[in-house]
Amino acid sequence: MQGAHYALEQCGRLLHDAIRLYQAESYATAKVLAAFAREELGKARELRAIRREVLAGATFTAKEVRNRCAPKHVTKQERGQTSVILKSDSNKSEELGKLISAMSANDPLSPEYQQADARLTEIMDEIRKRAPKERHEARLNNLYVDPDDTGTVWNRPATTTKADAFESVKHAVNDYSVQYQHYQLGNTNGEGKELYDALQQWGDRPDLPQPQWPESVHRAG
Repeated sequence: MQGAHYALEQCGRLLHDAIRLYQAESYATAKVLAAFAREELGKARELRAIRREVLAGATFTAKEVRNRCAPKHVTKQERGQTSVILKSDSNKSEELGKLISAMSANDPLSPEYQQADARLTEIMDEIRKRAPKERHEARLNNLYVDPDDTGTVWNRPATTTKADAFESVKHAVNDYSVQYQHYQLGNTNGEGKELYDALQQWGDRPDLPQPQWPESVHRAG
């Protein structure tokens, strides 16, 4: 329980630092810290899973806990992914627009709506599967100078745009804010409610950093 809370605390701190770098126009490094923050979010979720196993009677050594929390970076990114973002510049943006329009224009019980909904679900699943690997590669591309696969062009983190950094940091904060609500405010049920109640018994529990969004753009709702 403590490890999960500390990992989420670190996620929040990294995101605060990412926003400071974003405001200082260090866009590539802001993206890197947002990616590392997401890995800590994944660690928090994994430690919560270990806690559930312990409550069910399992035992773990410190080494086993470390091994569970230290997979490959792509897996860490996957664990830290709690939502999917649809980019307007995606190759599928035109198709997405048509699907959303079809769902808006038709009754939910109609064949047209259900077909559009099924296809939209497929696209969302594709994005969800690709996103962890893409975020890991983006982290490397925003940290290191390297030649591309053709050997004719150099990757330069300094060319990362403000808009690109904004989307990465904002989306990471969105996912962190959901966990923040669970841990800090207790507006949850089931296992989350049990965890929240247990956290209240931890006398010197540190407060989690409050979610902050770049340029004061807040997530709807």
